[in-house]
This record gives sequence, C-alpha cells and structure tokens, in this order.
Amino acid sequence: MKKKKPKAKKIYHRLTFWLGVLALGTIVGVSIQFGRAWVEPSGSAPDGNIAAPINTGASKQTKVGTKDIKADICVDAFGNGDEKCLSDLVSFPGCTLAGGVPTTIGSLTLCKFPGASCPSGWSQYLKYTETAASNCVGGGSCGTSVTSGSHTFGNIDPATEAQTYYDGNQTTYQCNCQSICSAPSCCAYGGHFESCYSCCVGYYQVCSTCTGDCSTNAKSCLPNVTAVGCVQ
Repeated sequence: MKKKKPKAKKIYHRLTFWLGVLALGTIVGVSIQFGRAWVEPSGSAPDGNIAAPINTGASKQTKVGTKDIKADICVDAFGNGDEKCLSDLVSFPGCTLAGGVPTTIGSLTLCKFPGASCPSGWSQYLKYTETAASNCVGGGSCGTSVTSGSHTFGNIDPATEAQTYYDGNQTTYQCNCQSICSAPSCCAYGGHFESCYSCCVGYYQVCSTCTGDCSTNAKSCLPNVTAVGCVQ
C-alpha cells in the first residue's frame, strides 16, 4: 500500500515549478527588450565610440585635440559669455592668477584686465583697451550735452572718442571805449576804436557789460575705460 506524500511537500514542488517559470519569463523578456534597444555602432571600432565622461577618480584622463581644434575644458559660470578655460590657466598662469583673462588677438595673446590700468608688474600693450560711452552734461549759460564714443577690445586710443562740451557761464566784463583798446577790454575784435565802438552806446562812453564766448568753458567728455590689454 502506497504512502501519501505529505501536503507540505506538494506545496514545495509547486512553488519551485512556478518560480522557475517566472525566472525564465523574466530572462526572456529582458533579452527581448535589450535586443530592441540595441543600436548598431556608426563605424568600425574604435570609430563611433561615445566619449568617456569626465571621471572623478584618481586615474588620469586626457582630452586629445587636433591641429585644427584645441582640446580644452571650459566653463561659463554665469552664462554671460565670460568663459574661463583650463588651457588658459595652464598656458598663462600669471595672467589668470592676477585676475586677468587671456585674450587672443590674431597670433598674439594679451592679458585683459578690468579697469583703466594694468596691475603692478604688467604694462599696457600699445593702446589696447575696451571702453563704454559716457554721457556728459554741462551747466550754466554755456551748458551743452554730449555722449562720447566707445569700442570693444582693440588697439584704439580712448582719447579719439572724446567729445567736446561746455560747462559754466560766459565771461562778462565792461568794455571801456577809447580810440585804441586791447582785449579783453573791448567787446569785439580788440585793437582798434572801430571794434570798441561796435559795442558802445556812443563815442567815448563806457559800454554796457560785454559777454565773452564759451571757449574758456570747453571740456572733453571721455569714455569710461572698462578693460585694458597688458603684457609682462
């Protein structure tokens, strides 16, 4: 007479069977999904490989440039175009450490410093500057308003961008009419009676207050120098 298998043993066998089926199904499903996601490489190895990300470990990682493209790591911290590159720090450490930005002009690299002058130990190269326009407003009876010129970083003398304006009052004085007179006691040209008489009420009379021109109140409206190119 056969003995009946214990109930627990039957449950164990059934559980083992279904776990095997589940594991097999999972393996098949993952294999199918991987096969669908596979993308053929764009070229024979090592062409078409994805570039390795910057690692954080102690192992050395090298970015290799070409004769046309310089390999570099750069950041634009504030997204305003003020880019800082590692190659600049390596190639021009003095400039970077002094607070400047290495700037290439053709085959020449200058250190571009903010402000109107080079720091100690540096000299300005030619007239390399960068300027911002100034608004100058004069006052008094001679007052005029102007805006100076400006330029991006380049070999330009800021003095060439100056504009003339007038600030102050006209000079006043009395013209003493006489047969022979000299400036500025004469209102007009000075030197002869005819010139003096042109501003007098009559012969040999003291003229009313005369007004000079504004030339003595002329001033130069210079641009603001925001950066300067320097070398050591």
